[in-house]
Amino acid sequence: MKRIIFLFVILVFVLFAGCTTTQRADDKRIDEMQTFSPEGSGFSISLPGTPNFETQTFDTNFGMVVSKVYILDKGNMVYQVSYTDYPDEVKNADPQVVLAGVRDGAVANVHGKLVSEISTTLNGYPGKEFKTVIGTQEIYTKTYLVNNRLYIVMAAGPGYWQVLDSFNLTGVISPKTTMIPPANLVPDKLTVYFFYGEECPHCHIVMPTIQNLSKKYPDVDFKILEIWHNETNMVLYRSINQNLGISSSGVPQVVVNDIALIGDLDISNKLENLILLQYKKQ
Repeated sequence: MKRIIFLFVILVFVLFAGCTTTQRADDKRIDEMQTFSPEGSGFSISLPGTPNFETQTFDTNFGMVVSKVYILDKGNMVYQVSYTDYPDEVKNADPQVVLAGVRDGAVANVHGKLVSEISTTLNGYPGKEFKTVIGTQEIYTKTYLVNNRLYIVMAAGPGYWQVLDSFNLTGVISPKTTMIPPANLVPDKLTVYFFYGEECPHCHIVMPTIQNLSKKYPDVDFKILEIWHNETNMVLYRSINQNLGISSSGVPQVVVNDIALIGDLDISNKLENLILLQYKKQ
C-alpha cells in the first residue's frame, strides 16, 4: 500500500523537540481549559488556549487530499488535532491496516520509538492509541477512522491526558470526496489570490509559476496583488487571513477558497493540484 501517513504529523514532533523540560508530562494538571469545536469538523476537544489553523495538501494512494490542522504550541506543551477526508474507496480498506500505517509513518518520520499501543474505539469507530518517545520526550497520539474521515489527536507535555481524553465526536456526516480530478477537468470559475511583496525574492521565484498556471487555466481568475506598497491589497490580505484563522503569515501566499499555501516551495509544488481539487468540490 502506498503511504497513507501524513506529513503534518511531523510538525508537532518538531515543535516539541525544542523543549527542554525534563519533568514527566503526567506530573501536572491543566487548570484552565476551553472547549474547541470548529464548524463542520465533527469533533470537540478541550484545550488550554486557542489553536492556530492551517491546511496541508499531499498525495496518497487514494489521490490528493487536504488535511485541516489545529495546533496549539505553548512552549513545553504542544497539542494538535487534525482531520482528513478521503474518497469512499478508503471504506473498502481494512481500518486496522490504515491506522497501523498512520502509526508506523508517524514514528518513522521522526526516528522515534514506539513504546506502547492499544486498539480502541470511539462511538463504535475503530481507533489506535500509541505512545512515541523521542529522546526524553513523550508524545501521545489517538487516531480514529470515521467512515472516510481520519482524525489524529496528538499531545506532548503537561496535561496531555486531559486533552486526549476530552476528544469526542459530535455527529459526523459522511464527508465529501476530496480526490484530485484528472488534469484539464475544470468546469467552473475559480478565483486564486496571489499575494506578494515587490522586494520579496521568494515571491519573484514563484511568479513564473503563477503566470504559467494563469495561461494554462484561462478560466481561473488569478488575482495577483502586491501588498507591501498597496494598502488596499494589504487590507484584503489581512481580511482573508483573519477569516481563515491564520494569525501569522507572510509572502508569497496563495489562497484558493478556504485553503492557503505559503512560501515558494509549497506554491510551486502544490498549487496546480489544489486548483484542480477545488474545482472538484464546486
